[in-house]
Amino acid sequence: MRTALIIPTRNAGPCLDALLPALAAQTLQPDEFLVVDSSSSDDSVARLRAFGARVEVIPAARF
Repeated sequence: MRTALIIPTRNAGPCLDALLPALAAQTLQPDEFLVVDSSSSDDSVARLRAFGARVEVIPAARF
């Protein structure tokens, strides 16, 4: 069975301090980790990409 984790975000930086370690600690890791980011102005995109997520950035008006 394949699994995917899909997360919508916008300026999620403050939440990533708790989220990323929790995701790393899971025993079942997703086969794909996709983030749909709504034009964050913080470091969310860079941090999520560094963690290994595929990040697609869309205009906030289309979110």
